[in-house]
Amino acid sequence: MHNGKAYTAFTDENVLDDQQKQAVQQRLADLRIRQLPYPFASAASIVSDLDASRRERYDAYVGLLVRELGLDFGDSTFLARPYLRPERQLTRSQMHGFLTSRFDTGFDDPPEVFRSTRTFSETVAEFHIGNIDHFHAFSNGGPRFFVLREFEAAGHSLTGRVDKLETEGRFACENFFVLSVYLISKRGRRIEPSRVVVRERDAIEAVEYCQIDWLPELVDGREYRAFVCRSTPTVTGAVPLLQRAETITIESMSPVQNSDIEFVVLGNMHGQLIVNSLEWLRERYGIEIPLVTEHSAQHFRVPSTGEKRDRELQQYFEDGERSGALNGTLRDGTGAPIISSDADESVSMARVLPEQIDRCELRFVVPRASQSEVGWSVLDLISPTSTRSGGGVYWARRSRVNVNPVLPGKRFDDTRSQHDTFGARIGVILEEASKTPGLFWPLYTHLGGGGKYLTGTSELPVPYFESDNLLSLQDCVFGISQPPKQQDRIWLARATTLYDYALILRSIGDHVVRRDADTIEIQSWRDEVLGKTLPRSPAQLYGVTFDVDDPSTAKVMLDGNEIELLYRNPPNGTGSASVSIAESEIRTVVFDMLDPAANRTAFIQPANDRWQWHAPSGTDRAYGRLMSCGDISTLRIPLFGLWPQGAQGLSFTFRAEEGAMFGLLTETMAGGKFYFGDEALLEKLRLSPTARYNFARNRRAPGDWSTVAVPFHDLTWDVTARPGGSIPSHALRELSILCEAPGNRGIDIANLAFFRPRATALARADVPTFCTSGWVPKFTKLQKVFLTAKYASMTDARSASVDQRGYFCFSEVKAGIYDVWTEIDGTRFVDRRGSLVEVSANVSALILDKPLSD
Repeated sequence: MHNGKAYTAFTDENVLDDQQKQAVQQRLADLRIRQLPYPFASAASIVSDLDASRRERYDAYVGLLVRELGLDFGDSTFLARPYLRPERQLTRSQMHGFLTSRFDTGFDDPPEVFRSTRTFSETVAEFHIGNIDHFHAFSNGGPRFFVLREFEAAGHSLTGRVDKLETEGRFACENFFVLSVYLISKRGRRIEPSRVVVRERDAIEAVEYCQIDWLPELVDGREYRAFVCRSTPTVTGAVPLLQRAETITIESMSPVQNSDIEFVVLGNMHGQLIVNSLEWLRERYGIEIPLVTEHSAQHFRVPSTGEKRDRELQQYFEDGERSGALNGTLRDGTGAPIISSDADESVSMARVLPEQIDRCELRFVVPRASQSEVGWSVLDLISPTSTRSGGGVYWARRSRVNVNPVLPGKRFDDTRSQHDTFGARIGVILEEASKTPGLFWPLYTHLGGGGKYLTGTSELPVPYFESDNLLSLQDCVFGISQPPKQQDRIWLARATTLYDYALILRSIGDHVVRRDADTIEIQSWRDEVLGKTLPRSPAQLYGVTFDVDDPSTAKVMLDGNEIELLYRNPPNGTGSASVSIAESEIRTVVFDMLDPAANRTAFIQPANDRWQWHAPSGTDRAYGRLMSCGDISTLRIPLFGLWPQGAQGLSFTFRAEEGAMFGLLTETMAGGKFYFGDEALLEKLRLSPTARYNFARNRRAPGDWSTVAVPFHDLTWDVTARPGGSIPSHALRELSILCEAPGNRGIDIANLAFFRPRATALARADVPTFCTSGWVPKFTKLQKVFLTAKYASMTDARSASVDQRGYFCFSEVKAGIYDVWTEIDGTRFVDRRGSLVEVSANVSALILDKPLSD
């Protein structure tokens, strides 16, 4: 019950029946829409829960999966990270989160807090790189409440004492910051509180709380009043710690009696604070996260998992020997809920629904850790569910494959899905996917814990994972071995990308019109479950694949606008060519508005006057022109280790004059070479790259602009290439633009970037803004970093202080070209690529260690 209306709890029963699935599949087939992106036979995702992860563990598994193998893995995170033993000193933090347990950014915490976790600026950067994908709940211990057992009324005030705190077990009161206070009257009684203060032992001043309207005022004859601490992400205020709290005083507008009050409840968070924090992250830092995986059945609970725990909670509370931090729903003698910590209970201090859906773009929840030992049909991967507080989301499913024999009557084996069994589970998925293609495998696991390492030893296993199965997975994703087997190819995507794909495929068939074999028109539609228009942005269509006759000229339109970024695919096992939508919002920009020669690091062979930069003018985009006089002209752009982590493709826009041949050549820091362009030009270069991509399927008429999306999963690899070797998303030494044309002809090129899939509603903003973040290796406390707009038409000039580890972040930066620098002992230090930084996407990896004079 919420706002006087009855709704139902989370359920996974609203699945499509066989007849409905057949209808969807037939509609897709009629429209020549594939159920999997080209050229894949199965799909998978590594959906890891954050439990037990630390900085060094995160660096190990992200370092291997993403940075070394190039896989599109995104980790989970908490919203609020816990401290370690806060009853003693707030000097260590564990696991990861955007905010602290006080719900601020932690900018004033001592540096030692961050020995094993990330700072706020580091976490923002990792999100925009794509290495953080979704929430694993909002905190490690979940929302918890503490019920005062002793309070006394005197005149216009009521005072309660904190005593007999639980120190062990499930109800231990560790890491409990008092962020909210709730007064609940007895049935039929009136309460008129005006002020609430909490005092810690030996504190000079008490902390005052302000009243908010979040809980219903009247439920089952009881009046509810909620007060919250004035702590926000931008304001680091004093927040009492429960272990140190001594008294809670409530002042009333009228005389108050003990008989008026049934419960005084303290909360370690509250729903309004959670939603406001999510909105703040979204609107200011562009952090929009549509997926939450439930953690230990603490917040997004289903009735079947909550009932047992609630009985234990009720028994513990009624025993009354000690006072603990409770999670669940506390009920009265009639069974009616009094106070709760659930996400969708009307009397919950931590209710976030439907506001998180409406204002923060929540689309998916994973209420159960895993529900299958095998993969899923794409139409079974998600299903709609209502909530008790209104609105709807999609229930998303995960798989936990078995690596040991299963006991009779059991679904899962006796192993935990953690670090030490991860490689074996990947091996099972590869084997089963090859035998039974067409399924989706969202693997439930915990990459940060398992085996001896779970005990907390500081020594990492070397290698962190046994690599054989992971190398095989990389091979199945990128097709490195020759020749790749069609039934072995696996699309590996981050969890949000995989679930978004399933969401789109369920309903897109009713909103597609094919004007001819090569023209596809999509109209946005309203999703009645979410109450929102789909797709939320063009990037939510990533991977949707249409069979066509001629992929080089095929067009896909969304609401009358052409989708520019398409993979143009040759025929494969189906016998049909195709196009796949490749729109993506994570971009590592090489150049867009800024001339790559502007920082004076690029150079031309054989003559400098063969490169000309054309600044944007009116509706015309910025672009560079490389001319040839019958020989091969080359613009070499040093990239100084620019790292497009996890990139799945490269995009750019170009046009070539009659007779011009064109190519791009990237070289990684490790020496790998990747060529994208005309095969005839590659032959003249007498080069054997690690892998190559032929432009033939993207060619348009001379003089016409063409946007190219190069899929890293569809390269032609050299016969000497092996899994575990160089890949195009490794750290880059340089990029070369090459052209050969008769006379003074040449090519024009614009907007060159590496990309990685992500979809947010923020992409539709009229004036998008971005984050610009990085690191100062040699920093002092509160070292300043400066960002100044390069041109007079923009007035942005700001400074930001580095955090405890030297990281900085500028938020809400408009698209443009900026000077970014810091100053050390009178010398300006800039990024390795130069002082000029262009912002047309989130910039996440600046390193300010190059003296400007160099």
